[in-house]
Amino acid sequence: METTSVLERIYTIVKRAEGKDKASRFYNLFITLMAIASLVPLMFREQTPLLEKLDTITVYFLFLDYILRWMTYGFEHPERKSKWWAYLLYPLTPFAIFDLLSLLPSLGVLNQGFSILRMLRFVKILRYSKNFMYISNVIKNERKTLLSVLIIAIAYIFISALAMFCNEDNETFSSFFDALYWATTALTTVGYGDIYPHTDLGRLISMISSLFGIAIIALPAGIVTGGYIDQMNKAKTEAQEADKAPVSVRRLSRSQLYRFSAVVIIGIVLNEVCYQLVKELPLWLDMVGTCFAAMVMGPAAGLLVGLADNYYLALSGLGNLSIIYYAVSACAALMVGFWIGKAQRITWKRILWVGAATIVSSSLISFAITMLMSGGVPGVAWEYKIYSSIVAAGFPGWVGCLCSASAIKAMDGVVTVVLLCGLQWLVKLWRKNHGESKTLEE
Repeated sequence: METTSVLERIYTIVKRAEGKDKASRFYNLFITLMAIASLVPLMFREQTPLLEKLDTITVYFLFLDYILRWMTYGFEHPERKSKWWAYLLYPLTPFAIFDLLSLLPSLGVLNQGFSILRMLRFVKILRYSKNFMYISNVIKNERKTLLSVLIIAIAYIFISALAMFCNEDNETFSSFFDALYWATTALTTVGYGDIYPHTDLGRLISMISSLFGIAIIALPAGIVTGGYIDQMNKAKTEAQEADKAPVSVRRLSRSQLYRFSAVVIIGIVLNEVCYQLVKELPLWLDMVGTCFAAMVMGPAAGLLVGLADNYYLALSGLGNLSIIYYAVSACAALMVGFWIGKAQRITWKRILWVGAATIVSSSLISFAITMLMSGGVPGVAWEYKIYSSIVAAGFPGWVGCLCSASAIKAMDGVVTVVLLCGLQWLVKLWRKNHGESKTLEE
């Protein structure tokens, strides 16, 4: 019986369920219910504490789904499975863009004026719909034909609008846009009746436009219907062939699961212990566990540890906005995971070099987030003191913001690197005593 890795198992669960995978079916149903529940607060004008809690809970699960899909995206393309640029490609995919835009208003990045973007969570529901996938495949396969029909429709709308605009007076069509509006409603045979021609020639043009509208609208409907039937027949054929084919059972490797889970738990504990120990100091130290997990088990483990840490900070009173700073943890997890965790030989020099790169990148990310969210005024006491001193010296606010973020991240990064060096020595010693290879990645 073949075994599968932890990440590959996560991928089979989060993708659309196929076959008799109960875990995948349960996950698909759960995320669908979360997406539906997240739309409930939009049905009320006034937001009660209960609705706010519902929005927060559902957003946390939907954001977790986004991260799980992000870190397993490489499995959709085997050649990208272990490539760092697979992590760069996923945020640019259409579904990922829709998912992230739908979450930003609830995370506090966008104000309530953009709450309509939360409607995009409906796209997550469509992700699990077979019928939607059939229609998507039809549109993809018949895009050239459908594009030709669209061009014909647009051309006819423009011609009929121009003819009507030239024929009727200003009282009927005060602008060419009114004529385009009328032509569109006439072509689609809707005809709201708010704008209509008064002359006999104009009514004749309207009659001809309606007749052509029926013909043009029928074309794409027939194309989509025919393609949809073909997709259903193809799916039935594939299902019958799958039933006849021998079932290849792949179980999750328990040893990998135990090691992965143990490293993730240790990473979470390290983050919280270090954070609590230095709460009164100008340090965070909430990425020690994130970097440790990424160093030992690869970037995916670091991403999960960092997410757990940011969720804890959000729930402990810092609010949903702290989840945005997950970008800092994610950047550190990716850099450490790919440049150290996947290295054939882990050296102190490599750790120090990656530590410096992580400090620079995290400083820039923190600076960008602070500028976006508060106009450059830090909300943390330690950073605000540095910021105030620099601004009082006559420097612009953005300089103070950049310097304060860099100073805190530099101190935090140096201590984190020192702790990672110690942890790396312990891991190296453990591997030597247990005969393990240089890396524990899957």
